[in-house]
Amino acid sequence: MEGLECPRLCDAVVETYGVYLTQRRDGLSRGGAPLVCMRAPAEYGGQDMYHTWTYTSIDPQERIEFVSNFANKDGTHLDPAAIGMPPGVPHDVPHVIVFKTADDNGTEITVTEYGYTTEQARDLSRAGMEQYLDKMAAMFAE
Repeated sequence: MEGLECPRLCDAVVETYGVYLTQRRDGLSRGGAPLVCMRAPAEYGGQDMYHTWTYTSIDPQERIEFVSNFANKDGTHLDPAAIGMPPGVPHDVPHVIVFKTADDNGTEITVTEYGYTTEQARDLSRAGMEQYLDKMAAMFAE
């Protein structure tokens, strides 16, 4: 199955990925593995979902690559199926984020995720990523 790609246009240059993180253990460096907490909207239960992002490549202001893993609040990796994720969600989810200067002095951010083995898993992730990127774009537009 091909990777899913979600481009968005933001009107601010993102110099570090730290603006997305609600909790950090490590800085933005190759091999760093911050603990990330994402809170679901109230209409979806409002629960916290933790991940680790292990950075595998960083080209400042151009590209960030990392592997995402579901985790508990202490950063211990969890099996996606054991926490209710549908079949097809892999344990390791490689991500590539590309930053590109846009014509209007904004920055286009394209996120590509890999590893999903079913359309349901891919579509679930795409829906979440699109909501997340839309909220981030709105934040930068303020």
